[in-house]
Amino acid sequence: MQELRSMSLPISLSNTSTNVLRVPVLAANICLALIDALLIALGYAVSELIYVGTILQPGQPTTTVALGVGMAAVFVTQLAFCDAYSMRSIRDFRGQFRIALRAWVLTFFVIGWIAFLTQTTASASRLSVMLFFVIGFGVLWGGRTLAALLTLRAIAAGRLVVRTAFVIAIGTPEDRTRMVEEERRAGVEVIGQADVERAEIYGSQDFDHLQQAVERAKETLTHTLFDAIHIHMHWRATYAIAQLRTMLSQTPVPAFLFADPFIDPIVRARRHDTGHNIGFELRRAPLNWFERTLKRSFDLVVATTLLMAFAPLLAFIALAILLETGRPIFFRQRRKGFGGRPFAVYKFRSMTVAEDGDIIKQAERRDPRVTRLGAILRRLSLDELPQLLNVIQGHMSLVGPRPHALAHDNHYDKQIATYAHRQHVKPGITGWAQVNGYRGETRDVLAMIGRVDHDLHHINNWSFWLDLKILAMTAMTLAFDEKAY
Repeated sequence: MQELRSMSLPISLSNTSTNVLRVPVLAANICLALIDALLIALGYAVSELIYVGTILQPGQPTTTVALGVGMAAVFVTQLAFCDAYSMRSIRDFRGQFRIALRAWVLTFFVIGWIAFLTQTTASASRLSVMLFFVIGFGVLWGGRTLAALLTLRAIAAGRLVVRTAFVIAIGTPEDRTRMVEEERRAGVEVIGQADVERAEIYGSQDFDHLQQAVERAKETLTHTLFDAIHIHMHWRATYAIAQLRTMLSQTPVPAFLFADPFIDPIVRARRHDTGHNIGFELRRAPLNWFERTLKRSFDLVVATTLLMAFAPLLAFIALAILLETGRPIFFRQRRKGFGGRPFAVYKFRSMTVAEDGDIIKQAERRDPRVTRLGAILRRLSLDELPQLLNVIQGHMSLVGPRPHALAHDNHYDKQIATYAHRQHVKPGITGWAQVNGYRGETRDVLAMIGRVDHDLHHINNWSFWLDLKILAMTAMTLAFDEKAY
């Protein structure tokens, strides 16, 4: 809502030597929306040119221009409702990509549904629409990213101003200098400034200095119009904030209290309402519901497909184990899954022992407990194939932190503070640590710390594409990993 307060400022060039362009926030938002509409039109034109030039014969009809216009209108409306044209939003490129892609897909659904209801689907070629879906989004995302970068660079360089404010800065001289500089880097022109020493506010109940700062803001407003009063102070001065609210009640412009360094990460978090109470997320789940659904769906499809494809190989390995060393064919061991919940992991038995107690010795190079067939299975990681059943059951994922035996979990949990953080997601058959050399035996605590650090990197930076990358890297290194023994 803050962006809407700049409507009273005209678009003009500063009379300073640096030629600062002043654009109200609402006007800047409209410009960004128009750029999106033009980019969609450009993407439509490019896809039509490719379609006509490579597929159609000259003179054949193509899709109507109404499709491009409708797409632009629906897409821009969605992003406007998501506040995706605000100065705050355009800085978040990753978030912008998710919003734009979701809006693009929904736009095609809406246009397709309208075309179906109006019985106009026959007027558009399916192939041209498919080309527009791919090419149009590429042109749109590339163009809007370039526009955002140029806008942010102009703001950072001080050549573009999107709002004006009178700043009341409370704190040390260093704090006040930093606050005002951050305002300028955000595209705010500081029309006036009132500095108040922190001791003058926190050290007494005398708020004359605050009253003087407010009076100075009101005086500035009589001869220079500005959008808002920006207040920077620590939120622990609750009584001073209450007094300041009363003092500002007579000012005709909005006033905003900015979060201090401690409060800022809290109020930026996701908001959660429970009736009359409002809460903020101190820690987000590693994956939201959409990401969990996407990952789970991918796990089910791939694991089921691989089990069906490898069924003859699985039967052959089971028979070979039975002939070499007899039963049991499978090795079951307790591991910790999501949230520390125990489950039984499945593997082809590759050793003469099946340990699952309080003390478990890790497999070593040339370990005498490994059978001849087991050595081959472990070298090619074929002993891990039954874990596809764990994936289908929901205990594991294709990609995630490798689960360890309970004895090893209990041992390292006491030595590594962040060890239990690995259980914030489902364990995986392969993971970021494994494709980066942290596979097999961990001879010391430092090796386990390296594995944990890589696991946490994957958790904190999860994306569907990172999972695909890990699977591809795993496939390329299966037969060449010297730590597989």
